[in-house]
Amino acid sequence: MKNSLRRTIYHWLVVKFYKMKTLRGGWMLAHNYINDYKQHKASYLKIALTHIKGFSYEDWAMCGITNSTKQNYLSTRDYCSLHPLNGPYSAWIDDKLTLKYILHGTEAGKYMPKYYCQINENGTITPLMDWHISAPTHNDIVNLLKQQKYLAFKLIKASCGVGFYKAEHKEEDNKYYLNNTPYSENAFLQQLKTLNGYIITELLLPHAEFAKYCNKSVGSLRYLIGKKNNGQWQPILTFLRIGTNKSGSVDNFHAGGIEIRVDVDSGYYSEGDIEDYENYGSVHITHHPDNNIPIKGYVPLWQEVKQCVYTVTKLLPQLSYLGFDVCITNNNEVKILEINSLSGLVNYHYILNTPQGEFFKERLGRL
Repeated sequence: MKNSLRRTIYHWLVVKFYKMKTLRGGWMLAHNYINDYKQHKASYLKIALTHIKGFSYEDWAMCGITNSTKQNYLSTRDYCSLHPLNGPYSAWIDDKLTLKYILHGTEAGKYMPKYYCQINENGTITPLMDWHISAPTHNDIVNLLKQQKYLAFKLIKASCGVGFYKAEHKEEDNKYYLNNTPYSENAFLQQLKTLNGYIITELLLPHAEFAKYCNKSVGSLRYLIGKKNNGQWQPILTFLRIGTNKSGSVDNFHAGGIEIRVDVDSGYYSEGDIEDYENYGSVHITHHPDNNIPIKGYVPLWQEVKQCVYTVTKLLPQLSYLGFDVCITNNNEVKILEINSLSGLVNYHYILNTPQGEFFKERLGRL
């Protein structure tokens, strides 16, 4: 599937075979299916038979779906067929830089981290609204890191933590770190010059409630919300992601992080799931695998988290489905990491037969 022509043909076949309503939904489904073949977690025949049922092999295996239970799950095909739920307005939130500009100066602007600059694809640097400097250079970014001690480097368009770098400068050894790998100043500068297509932002550090489990990543919350046909917003899914030694500077499930359900009313969380790499599934756990701390508690500032979500939905009424990734910082602030138009459900395809699943049934015309 490396050849773009072969990908295009495969996409066309997926759209036709599965009767996808939009090309974008077809591309998403084809992408999921192609990844199954690339990862080769089962025989190609087994993967293909799973695809015919409308599920990616990843979703089928992670959720423990069987032929007798598949009707209880939101299929990968049906989920992708809804894309793009936000229509042309998806671009408002799927691009981190666009989202920053849209919310800047509004009542939701306080929920965005500071954005310092953009490293363009050609290597030039554009200052952003939170860094008052003209014509910055790569050396200026090095000096900014010295001042701030921490920075975050993020691909402008990415998901699942792909391309994320935690940058740090330590005065005690005068070393520069990218995802905990040390560099001299000159080596760091050379590495920095390879990061085209990036934005450089404030690095958000974890609240003590989550740092006790892992202080390498911020500990992010996914708050998935959808607008029903009657115009009312409905929380669909809320869960917490906590990092591990394996996941490093990110906390995503597929990177080795832990996913933990959060009660949407109280913010209470307990227990969680980690990926089972050997059996290509998930394992339920009650304690953190690195330090054996029991996984349970209340998300700090939970009411403020909900206020953040509903403030944004009020400002962007054209949207109808948003996957917020937010965090609670060490400074007791709620900050938006990103918002996605079609967030991955990973272990939560069972949601179809829950009250929250009515949103999907309504959109699929199955009520």
